[in-house]
Amino acid sequence: MVSSRQPLAIDRPGVRVQTLVLLRWSAIGGQLLALLIVGLGMGFSIPWLPALATVGASVTLNLALSALYRWGDRIDGKGALVHLGFDLVQLGVLLYLTGGLSNPFALLLLVPVTISATLLSARATALLVAMALLLLVGLWHWHLPLPWKGGEPLVIPDLYRLGKGVAIGLGMIFLTFYAWQVSAEGRRRQAALVATQAALDRETRMGALGSLAAAAAHELGGPLGTITLIARDLEDTLGDDPELGPDIHLLQQEARRCRDILTGISERAEAEDPFPELAVPILLREVVDLFEPTRVPVEMRVEWGMGNGPIIRRSPEILHGLS
Repeated sequence: MVSSRQPLAIDRPGVRVQTLVLLRWSAIGGQLLALLIVGLGMGFSIPWLPALATVGASVTLNLALSALYRWGDRIDGKGALVHLGFDLVQLGVLLYLTGGLSNPFALLLLVPVTISATLLSARATALLVAMALLLLVGLWHWHLPLPWKGGEPLVIPDLYRLGKGVAIGLGMIFLTFYAWQVSAEGRRRQAALVATQAALDRETRMGALGSLAAAAAHELGGPLGTITLIARDLEDTLGDDPELGPDIHLLQQEARRCRDILTGISERAEAEDPFPELAVPILLREVVDLFEPTRVPVEMRVEWGMGNGPIIRRSPEILHGLS
């Protein structure tokens, strides 16, 4: 039985390196584009050296990931948490250099925690949300002036920045909880689907094994009957022989025991059959499908539709005989 509850361990379920690399490259591209537009296009004063160094740290980490891992490798939950924490801190440093919560791009702090809610466990996401909330408090207290025209800083009231920080924090908590619920539901459905597929595969194997056992019992019935007849004749002729009599009696008993075992196997296989009775066209189609892997052309013509026709018992003897 598979439980639908997901564990809260940090190391579950892991993230592909490809996912982390692509997400970080998109963030790097957006950060560089915003710096170029604001600094060069709009002429605002930006601390270029520390800002580019901060973006360069993400570029270096991405290049290291691409060099150390193959494209399809996976990183466990703890490693993914460290990477998303790095992205969060890197974004916080950029915001510190460009105005803190006064920067409109402070809303991007929602991105790493939302990604964590969809990919990592609840505990990992809670740690990342706590880190993001601490960054919000820090950016409200400490930050460089917001870049503005003419080099003069734009003064925004502390109360407004506090309200913006609270709004981002509440949105972060709500969005993370919502994303976690949706992703958890998807993981539960996936786990249920895997369990169902495993059960169906097991039932299919058991059904095939039962049919094979019943067919084997049917095929062995003829030789076993011949052995039983010969043993009975020997018992009638030499049963009183002091030397051969015990062996002949034992042969008769063992032949009878083999017959009982084969009968029991056949009865159990028929009892476990999920479809004991089928229409003739469906039964014939099941037999014809056995020849598809061998590429033997088999043409089937019946006067009934696929779901119509006489209903007969789906016994292993009939299937084996038709095959």
